[in-house]
Amino acid sequence: MELKNFAKFIDLEIKKNFKSRRAFAQKTNRNPNSFNKTLSECIEKNKKIEIDNLESILKDLGYELTIKEKDPTKK
Repeated sequence: MELKNFAKFIDLEIKKNFKSRRAFAQKTNRNPNSFNKTLSECIEKNKKIEIDNLESILKDLGYELTIKEKDPTKK
């Protein structure tokens, strides 16, 4: 999955559970302006989010980031 799609997923979850990015940022002790800028730039300009930052955001939303081996494709 592309990072941009992760950011869109995060944005939808925030709006569903917190109504706004600002409310989520305040509840999770993040700087609202910085958080909004980071998420917006990732979605709109394809800028990167550091993995530890992404993992922290997902954790605060009740998700975890996992890595698993893909199922083998049939030939």
